[in-house]
Amino acid sequence: MQPMSPQEFRAIFCSRQPKIQSAWLADRHLAGEMWVSPSLEAVAYDPAEFDFSARLTDAPMSYQLYLQGLVPLQYLMVAYADSEDERYW
Repeated sequence: MQPMSPQEFRAIFCSRQPKIQSAWLADRHLAGEMWVSPSLEAVAYDPAEFDFSARLTDAPMSYQLYLQGLVPLQYLMVAYADSEDERYW
């Protein structure tokens, strides 16, 4: 999967097609590319061994706020609710 630019992420994030948006972002997370906000860059991570206390960006406080708010998990939950695909569970 090719890395996505912040502009591409904003286009998906602001999409009026939430089912497509959630599944697409959830797939990115499962592939190890974490997005927490359209204003912050994606961060590569290992979904199997993620440390929530890790400092991952140059804007650690903003990133931590979104991360501790479990924003990435929202994408997975919505994708599961929309599709019942157990990859998102």
